[in-house]
Amino acid sequence: MRNKVSKKKRLVLTEEEVFRRLIKGDEVGLARALSMIYREEASSSLLSRIYAYNAEKKEKAKIIGITGAGGVGKSTLISVLAETLLKEDKRVGVIAVDPSSPKTGGALLGDRIRLQHLFPNSNLFFRSFSSRGMVGGINPFIFDAVSVLEAASFDYIIVETLGIGQDEIDIVHMCDLTALVIAPGLGDDVQFLKSGVIELVDLIVMNKADLPTASKTVGILNSYTRMVENHPDIVKVSASKKQGIRELIAYIDNKWCELKNTGQLVERRTTRWKFQVGNWMRYIVGKKIHGFVERGEVKPKTSPYEIAISTLREWGCEV
Repeated sequence: MRNKVSKKKRLVLTEEEVFRRLIKGDEVGLARALSMIYREEASSSLLSRIYAYNAEKKEKAKIIGITGAGGVGKSTLISVLAETLLKEDKRVGVIAVDPSSPKTGGALLGDRIRLQHLFPNSNLFFRSFSSRGMVGGINPFIFDAVSVLEAASFDYIIVETLGIGQDEIDIVHMCDLTALVIAPGLGDDVQFLKSGVIELVDLIVMNKADLPTASKTVGILNSYTRMVENHPDIVKVSASKKQGIRELIAYIDNKWCELKNTGQLVERRTTRWKFQVGNWMRYIVGKKIHGFVERGEVKPKTSPYEIAISTLREWGCEV
């Protein structure tokens, strides 16, 4: 006789229950809210309630962006940052933005091994999202995911991008402050330093600072940052050896408080809200355009430009 495997029933929650659990910091409510948003199952009313709730909150989460080229140690740095903050009884939410699978659209690098040793911990939440191929590296769902984590009253929300370049700088629009992670032996990375990224980030984290070539890299960084009007500070750490991490946290806390006290935090969050409006518009219109192109009739004797213009006009767009 074959053994019967009992399947655990999925807990069914209404949007009201999801919201109520979310603002209490309940992990089930948080996970369900994120899933509903990413699967496009959440109604606009749920999102509106989350944004309204966050707007009224006095205690804001510190939303920190971590970006940089591949191989500089972003994941290790985030793991050590989270571990240190958890020891200080802080609630930490981590969102990792990974490349999209060309077949499923899901995240290709979903498993973050470096964080596994920190679980289980009720004060730590991790979720990996795919970029869905969005230029800029950040899609509108990830912006909303940050708002969901803030509603769940996390003290720190860390967003890690899959990388940074001239077209992957949207992370600076969604975080309160952004750190660019660099490692010794820049090589070709000097080119992306020239792309203007330095002018956008708040600080540069010099990781692997214990390596012999670190001082040379710091010298290069100083020469570049001096050319920037509001140049970012440089903080040296060694994530693998857990050196300089508390100094980095102290810098982040002080910088965030400075932004709050000078009114820049409100300005940045207002800009983020506006950017998210445009982000959603690009996503929605992009899906509509993609569907039209896939189903559209091919007319080789007609200019594609003419078809594009006439179609947009039919949709009510002023061209």
